Amino acid sequence: MVECTEEADLELALEAKGKEHTFICGLDSDFFFYKDINYIPLNQISIQTSGIHAFIARRSDLANLLGFDNDSRLVDLALLMGNDYVDSLSLDLPDEIELDNVQSIVFYLQCHEDFEVIAKTPRGESCSTPFFEACITFITWKNFP
Repeated sequence: MVECTEEADLELALEAKGKEHTFICGLDSDFFFYKDINYIPLNQISIQTSGIHAFIARRSDLANLLGFDNDSRLVDLALLMGNDYVDSLSLDLPDEIELDNVQSIVFYLQCHEDFEVIAKTPRGESCSTPFFEACITFITWKNFP
């Protein structure tokens, strides 16, 4: 058992990071974006007479399925979709991206490899950095105000 003073996502991801036979089970799409973890959405587990079957999500596999050249592009996707840490409305976005349409976001990212997510407000700036850093380098929230 781990006591978390903030969101539990990072603590769980740190425990599971790089461990082939360790899984995070839950209903939190943020886990699709953490690097080197195995995430099982609870609604993707089935118990059958032949055993327990589950869909295991990995960031690198999701990046491949979406046609991204590398899995770091998923951080941009997470920021644009909005999440527990970032309000996508605080970001400076091109008119071509429809925030309420995930396919629009994915298509834009596929076609614009040079696109960088930039905050348009100080709040957006302060929130996008912790999420990005947590996903990429697994630093703890204690480093951020």
